[in-house]
Amino acid sequence: MTLFHLIEVGYYVSKQFFKCETTPLRPVDCFDLEFYTTENGFSFINGVAYPHRIGNILLAAPGSNRYSKKSFECYFIKFMPTFPTDEIEALSLAPLVYKAFNYQWFSGLFSECVQEFSYHSAGWETMISGKLTQILAGILREQKLYTGGSLKVYADNIYAAEEFMKKHLKEELTLADIARSAALSPSFFHKTFKELTGQTPWRFLQIERLKLARHLVLNSRLSLDKIADLCGFCSRQYFDTVFKKEFHQTPACLRKSVKRII
Repeated sequence: MTLFHLIEVGYYVSKQFFKCETTPLRPVDCFDLEFYTTENGFSFINGVAYPHRIGNILLAAPGSNRYSKKSFECYFIKFMPTFPTDEIEALSLAPLVYKAFNYQWFSGLFSECVQEFSYHSAGWETMISGKLTQILAGILREQKLYTGGSLKVYADNIYAAEEFMKKHLKEELTLADIARSAALSPSFFHKTFKELTGQTPWRFLQIERLKLARHLVLNSRLSLDKIADLCGFCSRQYFDTVFKKEFHQTPACLRKSVKRII
């Protein structure tokens, strides 16, 4: 017997299911665990708004009522524990959103869960239950780990660097360029950025480029080659590769699927 009864695991793109910006109110009949990959809109749980932010993890407990506003994308795991666990007891006291500081680690685990559920290979339930335990324990560990620390005094520097990268997505940035915007040395900046955000500057830059690219794919008539160039990808082939790795479909497939719905 595994720790969890797995109901559904996948990658959710709201535009593929709903044309309207507000989804119908629905009761939550199991645990809804969601890891957001876009920054748009809100999930409302029992009337409280929780923003969709890249790296946010939402856990809605059974008995809640929820709906969402505006389009968004996320990994999701719907499950019920087969017996009580410390992680579930600690996390299910109220609908909560957590910031995943180690974005890459959580993203990898959620992605692996989706693959296991899709293939249904031998032992898939055990594999997903193990990864789900890691995710839940990781949330609790991060809440304790990132509640203080001397590097927090550089939060404004890191924010400045993030804003700089967002404004220069098309350019070929060096570590020295980005560190200069934060008024820190390259080596110290790289270390501080990773410790405070859980990801490297390059991963942050890639996420921002992909976020802009997804928006343009869905909301513009620009060619995919033009989008790749505007978002700072060195080639169309590389753009397609990293886009599919992150969102489990190529830019062309995403654009085509949305056109079918419209």
